Amino acid sequence: MKRKTFWLGLAIVTLIMVSGLVLQAAATSLNKIEVVPGALSTRVMMMADKPLSVRQIAYISENPPVLALELSDVRPVEIPALQSIEGRLVKDIQIEPAGENLKILLGLKEKVPYRLGLEQGKLFLELNEFLKSANYPIDPAVNSLLKQENRVYFSEMKVEANPGQVSFKISLSGDAPLQSFALDNPGRLVIDLLNTQYPRGNQSYQVGQANVDKVRVAQFKQADPCPITRLVFDLKEPGWYALDRSADGLNITFYSPDEAIAAVNQASVKENPAPPAVNTQMANALAIPAATTEVKTEPQPAPEPVKIKPQPAETKIESAPEPRKLKSEPVQSQAQPQEEKFKPRIIQTSEEKYTGEVISLKFKDADIRDVVLFLADLAGLNVIFDPEVRGTVSCNLQAVPWDQALDVVLKQNKLGKTIEGNVLRIAPVDILAREDENVRRIQESKELSGPV
Repeated sequence: MKRKTFWLGLAIVTLIMVSGLVLQAAATSLNKIEVVPGALSTRVMMMADKPLSVRQIAYISENPPVLALELSDVRPVEIPALQSIEGRLVKDIQIEPAGENLKILLGLKEKVPYRLGLEQGKLFLELNEFLKSANYPIDPAVNSLLKQENRVYFSEMKVEANPGQVSFKISLSGDAPLQSFALDNPGRLVIDLLNTQYPRGNQSYQVGQANVDKVRVAQFKQADPCPITRLVFDLKEPGWYALDRSADGLNITFYSPDEAIAAVNQASVKENPAPPAVNTQMANALAIPAATTEVKTEPQPAPEPVKIKPQPAETKIESAPEPRKLKSEPVQSQAQPQEEKFKPRIIQTSEEKYTGEVISLKFKDADIRDVVLFLADLAGLNVIFDPEVRGTVSCNLQAVPWDQALDVVLKQNKLGKTIEGNVLRIAPVDILAREDENVRRIQESKELSGPV
């Protein structure tokens, strides 16, 4: 009897040990975590012997920001429990067991937007840093692709909305190199399509879905070094988004901050199967302040993806007050329409109506040119400075339209502006006034030299 009990106990112990070995062999081994800083973002690369499965990802602390990534059925191999990084964005990395899973805690200097992706079979987490400089760097790795024969054209954008997420499907004529970064005050994610031509004017759409308040599309640059189409997503708060290429363009998906994120394995990161389309009514929000009426989404039977068809900005123009009548000579009165046609728009007017996006600014002894470049970037304008433009800006502006903020900082430095197409010119007010006077005199001379 004792012998039978001994052999039974030995069999049970052996079975437990074999089961443990099988489970250990089935688990994925995480071999290395590497932080790779880039020109506009930081990537956290995760190397393992098998494809990694992400169970959950979310911010678990606001101050200081801590981003938690939970991997399913993973065990670390020779990775320290705490790594001090002290990089541009990542301060430290901590790993913690969570049952059969593994938690990776990233201590960050700022709360930023992030996405998951694959690079040569390796899972990475990309953290989009806030752009703090007026200079716009382009990754040297894509310079060889920026050729005329590789020009890409932006044709349309569709929106698909589901509870807790919204997707933007962008149709392109080819494979466009892209760069992404974040802007703050307010929080925005910027995605630039390099070597890409956008055939319309600046467009803005109210979204109000998931984590996106509004999206804007514009031609950021025409050249130097290449055409750049810019997409700007106004975010409720920095969070998770997915960016994947498809056969006909690009898919960008944003997730609600309170959306449960589960079972995000590498296959879904790579292929990103699209959810069923839901009809989303998109309101044209050109030149509308932030306090606009929220656009509601109503489900309808047999929904179809909605194509965003941007309308020209002239489709919604508010009627301006009639100009005051000025006493003038008959010849000047006849020339008034022509004068208005050629007259630069100088900021020395108290009747200016501001319709730009509401922003907040805080600068101390900042170069006036850097501030103007920052504001022009918001509006999708190109900028040229007169050689005599100089000065500094110290301000704290809260919830003001960007065009009003521009006028305030220019007036403070006795500067003015003119806008021709999408080119913003900055020069001293007296220079613009002299140019305006010269144009008026030339026009009068032409009229006086006509037939009697």
